[in-house]
Amino acid sequence: MKTLPALPKSTWRVLRILCDEQEGITAQNLASISKTSKRMIYYDLENVKYALAVLEIGELNHNRCGYFLHDEQKDSLRSILLQSEEIHDKDDRVSYMIIRMLFHEDIIRLESFCEKFEVSRNTILRDLNEVKSLLEDHQLYLLNTKKEGYFVEGDIFRKRMVFLDHVKQLLKHIHYTKLDFFDTTIIEEYTMKLNKVFQKVEITASQHDVIALALLLLTMRIAPMNYRFNVADLSNICATKELKVIDKYFSELSYHERIYLAIQLLGYGSNRDFLDQNTEPYHYLQELAIQLVDMFEKVSCLRFDHKEELVNSIYMHMKLSYYNYCYSIPSMNPLLDDIKENYSELVKITELCCEKLKEQFPYPYFDSEITYLTMHFASFLRRDRKEKACANVILVCLNGTAGSMLLRNEIENQFENINIVDILNQTQVNAKVYEQKIDFIISTVELTCEYPMIRVNPILSTKDKANIASFMMLSASGYKVDNQQLKVVLQILQRNVDTETFIRIRDEICDYMNAGGSLMYLEENRQVTLCELLEQSSIVLDASYGVNWMDAIWECAQPLLEQRCIEKNYITRMIELIHGYGPYIVISQRIAIAHAQPEDGVLHLGISLHIYPKGLTIGNTSIQFLFVLATPNQSDHLHILQDIMTLNEHEEYMNQIVQAENAKQVMYYLQDLLKEDL
Repeated sequence: MKTLPALPKSTWRVLRILCDEQEGITAQNLASISKTSKRMIYYDLENVKYALAVLEIGELNHNRCGYFLHDEQKDSLRSILLQSEEIHDKDDRVSYMIIRMLFHEDIIRLESFCEKFEVSRNTILRDLNEVKSLLEDHQLYLLNTKKEGYFVEGDIFRKRMVFLDHVKQLLKHIHYTKLDFFDTTIIEEYTMKLNKVFQKVEITASQHDVIALALLLLTMRIAPMNYRFNVADLSNICATKELKVIDKYFSELSYHERIYLAIQLLGYGSNRDFLDQNTEPYHYLQELAIQLVDMFEKVSCLRFDHKEELVNSIYMHMKLSYYNYCYSIPSMNPLLDDIKENYSELVKITELCCEKLKEQFPYPYFDSEITYLTMHFASFLRRDRKEKACANVILVCLNGTAGSMLLRNEIENQFENINIVDILNQTQVNAKVYEQKIDFIISTVELTCEYPMIRVNPILSTKDKANIASFMMLSASGYKVDNQQLKVVLQILQRNVDTETFIRIRDEICDYMNAGGSLMYLEENRQVTLCELLEQSSIVLDASYGVNWMDAIWECAQPLLEQRCIEKNYITRMIELIHGYGPYIVISQRIAIAHAQPEDGVLHLGISLHIYPKGLTIGNTSIQFLFVLATPNQSDHLHILQDIMTLNEHEEYMNQIVQAENAKQVMYYLQDLLKEDL
C-alpha cells in the first residue's frame, strides 16, 4: 500500500473533510470549518493535489458546488489515513492523556507518555500543564502522587462529560484501536451490541457516537459506582422498550448499569414519559428557561412570536438535562458537529447567554447542551411566509423533538409553499390516514410507503434543498425556480403524454433524485461580512471621556441614517428601549450592541462602530466598543453577531484595536481576526 507524503496538520484536516463530504465544498466553507483563511485553504488544496498524485488515485475534482473526491478516491484515502494515523499532534496528545487519566486501572507516570509519543520530558510537561488547565475549566483537578501516579479528581458527571468530549474529538482523527489502554475486543463487542440496540429502538447515531458510548460503558466497569434511583424513576424506566432491549443484549451488566444505559438512550428520542411528572422539584428550571429566552432575544436582536411555546420546549429539555445530571449521565448530541457548522452564529449567541446565566444553572453544561439549546432556538426562528401553502408534506425523523422541530423550521423557511402536515417516525408512516392530499414525504431515514419520498440529511445540505425544489416542481405545487428550461420541458411532457405515462416519468425522476441526483443547482447566498458593512458605514475612534450614552448612540447611528439603512425614529426607539428595559445592549464588559426591532424603522441591513478607549458608561458598565445594528428581518444579521462574539472572545485583538491610531488600523485587526483576505 502506498503511503501519504509528509503533510502539514492543516492539510490532513482538509483531506478528512473531503473524505466526509457528500457533495462539493467551497474554499470558503473549508475555511469556515477549519477556522482558517481562504489563502491557507488554497495552500492546503495544492498539497491535496500533490498527495493524490503521489498515491496515483486521480485528481482533485471541482464542480459548481466546490471541491470533491470520487467514492473510489475516498475509499483509498480512508484506508491510508487509518494506517497513517498516529498521535503526534499536540491537541491529540492532550486528549489522549485526559482520556487515559480520567479512567484507568494502571499507574500512570510521566515517562509512560514520553515513551508512548516519543517526545521529550519537557514536551510532556507542557502538555500536562494544558491538561491541568482544561480540566480546571470544568472543575476537575489533575493530581500526581508517588503511589498512584497521575489521576483526575472531581465530580463523576463532569469526568464523564469531559471523557466523552475528548473521545469524540480524538475519534475524528484516529481509529479507536489507538486508545491502546482499552481492551479492543470488549470495545468491538459493545459496539456491535449497541448497534443492534439502536436499530431495535429506532435510534440513529454516527458510528463515532456508538463507539464513544461503548467506551463510556467500559469506564463504568473500570470505575463502578452505586446509583440511587428513586422508586418512581425506576418504575417509569422499567416500562420502556429501551430497557427491555438492553436487558436482552447486555445481560452481563448489573441491573443499575442497564438502567443507566436505558436513560442514556431515552435521551436520544422524543419520549419524555419516563421523567417525573411532578413539576414541583423543577419549578426553578421554568424560571431559568424564561430568563434564557429573554436574554437570547436581547443579545440576538430577535423576537420570538411563539415565546411561551419556546420557553416550554427549553424547560422540557432542561428537565431531561437535570435528570441526567442527577444520575451522572452525560448527554451526547448526535448533531453536535452539524449544528456547530450550520448554525455557528446561533451557537455563539446561545453560549454567551448561558455564560451570563451560568450561576442559575443547577447542572454544568458542555458543548452538547449548548448545541441542544441552539436547536430549540433555531426551531422557533421565523421568516415571513405566504398565506397559502401549495404542497402538503409529511416529515419523517427518527430521533428527538428538537431535531425534528429544527428540520421542520429549515424546510418551511427555505420553501414558502411547503406545509408540513405531520411529523412521524418510520413506524407511523403507513398507519395514518389524512383527509388532505399528501404530495410527498421528506425523510431522514430509508422507508417504504405509498407516497413519493425524498431522503435528506438531518441538517439540510445544498443538494437536499435542490432535490426538495425539484420535488416541488414535479408535484405541480407552483414553486418558482430559476431553472425555467426544465419547468418548460415538464410542462411539454404533461401536455403530450397521458396522465399515467407522465406520472411514471415523474416517479422515475423521483427515484433518480433519491439516488443522489438533482434537477437543479441552488446557489448559496453570499453573506456580506462585518468588515464589508463597516467599510460602507464608518469606524470612529473617540478619545473623549465622559460621553453620554444617549449622545453616543445618536452619533454612532448617523452613518446608518445617512445611508438610509434606518429611519430617524429607529434611533429614538433604541434609546426608549434602554430606558424601559435597562442596559440590555451590553453583551460583555467591553462591548454593547444597540438595536431595536425591524418594524421600528429598519430599511436595510447595516452596522456602525464607535470605539471609546477611555470607556463609555452604560448602566454600571464602562464599555469600549459600541455597535449600532439595523436588521430588516430575523436572520440576515446573525453572522454579523457571530463576528462580534468572536471579537469578544479575543482580548488581545480588542486591546490592539483600542490602541489603534485610525480606522484603517482597526479594519486591519478585524480582518486579521476574522480571517478575511487583507
